[in-house]
Amino acid sequence: MITTRTNRGMSVVKLDVCPSKTTGILFQKCQTDSMASLPQTTVLSTKRGTATMRVSEYPKIESKTPNWGFVTVAKGTETRKL
Repeated sequence: MITTRTNRGMSVVKLDVCPSKTTGILFQKCQTDSMASLPQTTVLSTKRGTATMRVSEYPKIESKTPNWGFVTVAKGTETRKL
């Protein structure tokens, strides 16, 4: 939980925050949990706000490689095992 201020500092909102994207498996777990908590009829905005998609239509993407023992090379387009 973090506390953030809104409305020019006049109100306080407490938010649950996922770990950063660099934490790998922890971030993926947090994202799947937050998507599972949404109603299936919720509409998501995609493609820079020009398209919409329901939560039930959102693709489930599995990680092809584990997040340990690999390093990203070639401008992030390839992974190599250590």
